[in-house]
Amino acid sequence: MNMLDFSGVSVILQGQPVLKNLNFTAAKGQFIGLIGPNGSGKSTLLRTASGWIPCSKGQIRVAGKPLRSYKRREIARLLSFVPQDTLVDFDFPVRDIVMMGRHPHMSRFKEVAHEDRLAAEQAMVLAGIAHLADRAVTRLSGGQRQMAFIAKALAQTPQLMLLDEPISALDIRHQLHVLELVRRLADDGLTVIAALHDLNLAARYCDQLILLRQGQILGRGTPEEVLTPPKLLEAYGVHVGLRRDPWLGSLTVTAIGKSSADSSADQVDLKPTAVSMT
Repeated sequence: MNMLDFSGVSVILQGQPVLKNLNFTAAKGQFIGLIGPNGSGKSTLLRTASGWIPCSKGQIRVAGKPLRSYKRREIARLLSFVPQDTLVDFDFPVRDIVMMGRHPHMSRFKEVAHEDRLAAEQAMVLAGIAHLADRAVTRLSGGQRQMAFIAKALAQTPQLMLLDEPISALDIRHQLHVLELVRRLADDGLTVIAALHDLNLAARYCDQLILLRQGQILGRGTPEEVLTPPKLLEAYGVHVGLRRDPWLGSLTVTAIGKSSADSSADQVDLKPTAVSMT
């Protein structure tokens, strides 16, 4: 079953087209990376998929039903969304922030159930922030705060998780921790769509990539199908070299130079050369 289905989806904001006739599906257990230059529509796509932004044309289906047919509480039981901006103004402890992820599952007139507390605790352990449970979220670093909101999304126990640049504020160790966790959750059946800027990490961890440019899908498929020199040149305006990483086996992208009539990059030999690692 497809967890998410975009059929002819377009979005117009302030009179300007931002997404243009998007068609794609995300199956159960897939980890899909959204890639593309700044302003290509990645964040808008995720916010539209979550219901935060209405589509101007087309239809979005979640778990086989039109998104607009769900009540807000119902969709929150199926779908979690971690935005790029996770700033908060109140001194909530991290534990309380993560517990907010359980609200769609909790009765308004009953005490917090043991299963809800357990889900929140497990989410903090998975995110690696259990030791921060009693710290005020306003006293966290940007990376720690990002992990707290990822834990909140995990506590929702969703079937579909949407992440907007989840590793942008993290050091390389925590970037790997998040992506390895997401990869493991996808292998267990969670559908994940994440906006990512690092093409090499996207190629390493994602099953499928969607390459956006000016609100349109320029490429969709496996990393090998999407990360090609012509597509990346068209999307980013740079020449790239591709190789297979000798340690990981995943595709590696090396930016060589900008595309410009006046750029020396146009004169560069794009054929890879052997480099000794000894």
